[in-house]
This record gives sequence, structure tokens and C-alpha cells, in this order.
Amino acid sequence: MRQWLLDGGKGMTFEGSSMVREQPIAGEYLVDHPMQPADPRVEGDIWIQRVGGGGGYGDPLERDPEAAMLDLRRGLISPEVAHQVYRLVWDPERMEVDIGATEAARREERKARLTRGRPYDEFVTSWRADSPPEHLGYLGSWDWEDGDREG
Repeated sequence: MRQWLLDGGKGMTFEGSSMVREQPIAGEYLVDHPMQPADPRVEGDIWIQRVGGGGGYGDPLERDPEAAMLDLRRGLISPEVAHQVYRLVWDPERMEVDIGATEAARREERKARLTRGRPYDEFVTSWRADSPPEHLGYLGSWDWEDGDREG
């Protein structure tokens, strides 16, 4: 491994899927669910961990419908995400976005957001808890600073 890296690491990328597909390093490649905890590793093992990305930039309802449709066609987002997050409406046979129906669905979601919305102080009061839910098995500190309780 060290020699391979010293020789320039031919085939190394920062994308786990291409490393698994191309297998530039001799050895056994195992692919597991990305959210499972890692098994113990020993000297010589290489572990590539795949983690989910952040929420992105901006409101998903402002995303260009054609760009979201391209992500759906490429399999980068699921049909559920396309529908529930981006409010994308499309022809499932031709895999083409319906711009008018998408804009209507987004207008409806904006109206629905207003009915679900609450003032900040009300939200914080309902969201904060003095202790974590019993079923979480939380390991850590849960103390709020006195100033944090006031919203």
C-alpha cells in the first residue's frame, strides 16, 4: 500500500464507487450500508466511508425543475425526494418534467408551509426538551445554558 501511494496511487479517486468499480488496489472489496458502524479494522485494511451530504443551498422549491429532473433521471435523487422535497411533477414514461404542474405543486406547498409555520418562540418551546427521549439511548451532555432557554 505504501509503495502504491509512493508510486503515485494510480487509479485513486475521491469517489468510493469508482474505487470499488476499478479496484486499483489488490485485495478484497466489501460494500456495506453507509450508515452502519464500522467493523474493526486491522493493519493493512483500507476503509472508504461514504457519508450523506448536507442539506444543500437554498430552498428546494427554488431549484430549476429541469435540473431536479436531470438528477432524477441520473438516479441521484429518488422519485420520493423528487416529489416530496422538490415538488417535481413529471411524465413517468418519458421522464420529462411538467413545468406547469411543478409550478402549481410548488405554489401549493408554499401555501401549506404558511399553515404549518409557527412563531420562533413557540417552535423552540415545543421543540426543546429537558432530557432526550427514552428510546434514543443518548450518550452525552443535554444541559442547556440558562440563556438558551429564553429563545
